[in-house]
Amino acid sequence: VQSGIKRLSGQVNTALAWRQFVSTNEVIGLKINAQLGILSGTRPAVVKAVAQSLISAGVPPKNIVIWDRELKDLKLAGYEAMARKLGIKLAGARDSGYSQWDKYTVPALHWDLEEGDHLFGEKKTSNISHISKLITERLSAIISIHPPIADRQSGARGHLQELALSSADGIMG
Repeated sequence: VQSGIKRLSGQVNTALAWRQFVSTNEVIGLKINAQLGILSGTRPAVVKAVAQSLISAGVPPKNIVIWDRELKDLKLAGYEAMARKLGIKLAGARDSGYSQWDKYTVPALHWDLEEGDHLFGEKKTSNISHISKLITERLSAIISIHPPIADRQSGARGHLQELALSSADGIMG
């Protein structure tokens, strides 16, 4: 990780390399895929190396958040012990709640709402997705640490699709 960030930034110093992308006062979310577990999802060793590199570059551990769609998946995949040991935080986008103000509409689609979705209980279906408060109110930077995932419909899913699917409600119903 240290070598990669230096190479990407063109810096010889890891702290300076990270500061080209994030500042030490930002709350940095490490977006992973915990739902698939540690064998198919994001590898814990990679997440640990990124977190340790950020900490060594001066980012306070309290400003680092490992996150995915649901907190329970992070705990099941074993990230709770890592977070405790490093002094960093865990968060689930769904567990953080959804902003009523930050939303988008997909006119051509309607999906069944699930418990936890912002409009659940008010409507049965919706074409409105709300963005997690984790994204809109807590994090100021996101580093995606995500393996490619085979998908029956699209062939593969990667960083941007997983970031979008994990950040909003309603779209997985």
